[in-house]
Parts: sequence; structure tokens; C-alpha cells
Amino acid sequence: MQKQNLSYALSYFCFLVLFCIGALFYRQPFTAILLLLLIILPFLSVFFTSRTAKKIRMQFHTATNSVEQGYPILFTITVNNPSFFPLLNCNLSFSYENLFYPKNTAEILSIPANFRKETKFSLSFDTAYAGMVQIEFDTLFVTDYLHLYTFRIPLKKSFRIPVLVPSVPYTAPILFSKVENEGEEDNVTSHLGLPSGEIKEIREYRPGDKLQNIHWKMSAKTDDLLVKEFDRQAEHFPVIIPELYKNKIQDTLLTLNSLCEALLAKQEIFRILLFHPGDKSFSTHTITDRESLHQTLLTIYFQPLYPIPHYARDTFLEETDGSKSFICI
Repeated sequence: MQKQNLSYALSYFCFLVLFCIGALFYRQPFTAILLLLLIILPFLSVFFTSRTAKKIRMQFHTATNSVEQGYPILFTITVNNPSFFPLLNCNLSFSYENLFYPKNTAEILSIPANFRKETKFSLSFDTAYAGMVQIEFDTLFVTDYLHLYTFRIPLKKSFRIPVLVPSVPYTAPILFSKVENEGEEDNVTSHLGLPSGEIKEIREYRPGDKLQNIHWKMSAKTDDLLVKEFDRQAEHFPVIIPELYKNKIQDTLLTLNSLCEALLAKQEIFRILLFHPGDKSFSTHTITDRESLHQTLLTIYFQPLYPIPHYARDTFLEETDGSKSFICI
């Protein structure tokens, strides 16, 4: 029994006492029958509700693997009640949070459970911010017809759906900071994925390959376009360090995605260094295509945010001693 049931139970008990007093005063046969029914009714209400609640089956489905920021996350909830008794008081407890902005509050939704029927309804969640959204359907509360007792049916259905930042063209010059400079805007250009000159392999031409990389002699022999693929010098890979600063995380994600898309459009290979404030370490993620970028963004969504601005940049400067160039977002 929950707190909200106590008021109903006390009200019913007071009504029963008053009815008993009235029955003793009037001494009519029908009052005794009504009194007996009133005494039995709570037990019947709780019994049939308990039997029906055990038969309830719920299914949760979403066709959304990921959404872009600003678009809703849609869920379809199916409630199947095979019993002959409808459940009039069913409440679904669930929580909805972005892992960047955790909260411990639970929401309550009243749902139908009609007898001998499968009922479907939709549930929509807004996505105001990018990040990993966690939706957990925790408990189904079923209250009997007289509101005297509430049954708890654990569900424990959890979903994690990434909310992606929108694709915005990156129009600023792609510049990399010299680590010895003090100002945030002191930048110099860097070679982006400079080829080493050594041929790694000869492969078939793919749309987007540069014409100057076509191996014309071998293409003429085979009647197929073949492309020279060069090794790239690792030390010339652009290094990007996103600052997972709590107050600026949305701006950071937007800029990071736009910059990475611009580099991929230039067919550049680059690296993203993720800072882990717990042990002050960096993990390296090499980005070669949109799939690797997508996986790295998902990794960022699970990273803890820190309240100190420029924490990753300052730590990187301490470790490199001014020996590398990078761009910090």
C-alpha cells in the first residue's frame, strides 16, 4: 500500500463505520445484506486486480536508432490485457534524461488497459540538446477499483538513443594552434594529412579520388582506372582536442562535427584526442571516414564533463612541452 491509498482506505473505513451505525439504528434486513457486500467488496477489488495485473504484458518499440537534434524520439507502447477485467488505474513510471544533463526525477503516465484487448499508443520525447538520451521504463503501478491497494510491476526496460548535432558547414579557415602561443586565437596553418611519397597500394578508382593520384600507365594496361594510395606520415595528421567543458558542450559538439565534416570532405585523415579528467589521460581516435567519426561522437556522449574551462588544452600543453601543434575546440 502506498501513501495515496491511505486516504481512500480511511475514507472507506469511515463510511463502513457510519453505515454500521445506520444499520443498527434502522434494523432493516436489506441493510445487513448491504453491510456484508461492503465488507466483501474491498477483498474482491484487490483480488481481481491482483489476478489481472499479473497477466498484463507490455512491449516498447522505437524505430529510431538515432535522431538529429530538434527532432522527436517516438515510442510505440503496446499494452495487452488478456483478462475479462479492465484495469482502470494504471500508471507507467519512466525517466528521460540526457547523459550530459543527468536528473533523477521520474515521470508518471496514465495508460489504458482495456479487457481482452491489445492497446497501442505513442509517446514522443523532445530533443533540445545533443548527447546520449537514456529512456527507462521502470515500473507499472496498478491500483484496484476502490483505490485501496497499488501493485508494483517492475519493467526495467531501458533504451539509449544518440541525438546528433545538425550538420552545419564549417566556413572558417582550418588552423592549428602553436602550443607556445598564449592567446587562444594565435594560430598558424598546418599541413593536413601530408602524404609521405611512398605508395602503399594500387587499388581501383573510387568516386572522390583525386585525379593526380591516378596511375595512368597501369590503368592503360588494364583498361581500368587504378589509383595510387600513399602512406601518410602520422606526425602530420591534424590533431583535434574537444574541450568537454560542461557549460559549452553543445557549442563544442557543433563546431567539432562541422570541422570534422570539412576535413573529411577534403579526404583528410585526422585524430581526435579525448581527455579523461579522472586520470588526466588522453585516448586517441583516428578518423578516416564518417563511420569512424560517428563512433567517436558516440564515445564522446558517454564521457564525463568537467567544470574547468581549457582543462584538456592545459593538460595537453603540459605533456607535450610545446612539441606538437593542434586545434582545441
